[in-house]
Amino acid sequence: MLDNKWNSKYAYAAKSWRDNWDATTIFFDFPMEIGQIIYTTNLIENLNGKIRKYNPSRMMKPR
Repeated sequence: MLDNKWNSKYAYAAKSWRDNWDATTIFFDFPMEIGQIIYTTNLIENLNGKIRKYNPSRMMKPR
């Protein structure tokens, strides 16, 4: 199914998905509550990365 729909447009991504299926799908074995925590943590880290990118920390100059 994945190949039929996406392989022509995203061949590299489809191959990567197939080649790493066992490592990728291990997350589906977690209980739903743990999965939500993982998903939420990834969203928070993504947001923090964007904030750091667009608002770089400015080192305070010593007086």
